[in-house]
Amino acid sequence: MNSSFSTSDHGQPEHRAATGTMTGHERGLVAEAEAVKKQLEMVMNSVSDMCLMLDKELRYTYVNDRMLQASGMLREQIVGRLLTEVFPDAAGTLLETELKRVIEQQVPVQFEYYHESYKRWFENRAFPTPEGLTLLTTEITEQKQAAEVLRASEERFRTLINCMHQQVWINDPAGEKLYVNERWYAYIGEDPRNKNWNWSDFVHPDDMATTFQARGAGISKGAAYELQYRLRRHDGEYRWHMARVVPSKGS
Repeated sequence: MNSSFSTSDHGQPEHRAATGTMTGHERGLVAEAEAVKKQLEMVMNSVSDMCLMLDKELRYTYVNDRMLQASGMLREQIVGRLLTEVFPDAAGTLLETELKRVIEQQVPVQFEYYHESYKRWFENRAFPTPEGLTLLTTEITEQKQAAEVLRASEERFRTLINCMHQQVWINDPAGEKLYVNERWYAYIGEDPRNKNWNWSDFVHPDDMATTFQARGAGISKGAAYELQYRLRRHDGEYRWHMARVVPSKGS
């Protein structure tokens, strides 16, 4: 049994006795809390995301197993240390400033961050908590690399198409413009930034019916077709064209 002194309402010291033994009810609450904690840790360690908790000074208070695997560190090398102690190159970066914003403004944030030390991209979702914040991190390096390959491929496509003398365009099934090459804009005399125009604005009135009939038949059959029709040039003159339309069945 532990004892202590305190002051009475009359300013006189009085002796109080307190026991350090918990009641059965208290022991049950502690056991229940420990069980919940273990279940929570099991869930956090089973997810593919890195799950981290930091206090208001951006000191790590928890990291799951996925974080240890990704970083190659031991838990004691991270927990209890500041963000910039564990990752010195994070000082002054988007990672640090966004996490500070979560703490200071009490708002959730989502952002992508390139970790220079690991040469990897990560998507981060951070949420404020009473103790600081919770951070969920997903590696997206492969997605970033795939997006870059696609971007480079699209750039090569545009370069090739814009070098052609033919007018090239891509429509969706409803006739909405998805892509038009520079040669087309030069022919009709429109600014490429202006998207507020329709194909029918440039088709000769006498060719309108046959043009759209052929288009409708091509879409319904999913087959390529050829068509001759007149298109209005930038100077107002209508010129004959041979169009070959090929369906894109993969889109």
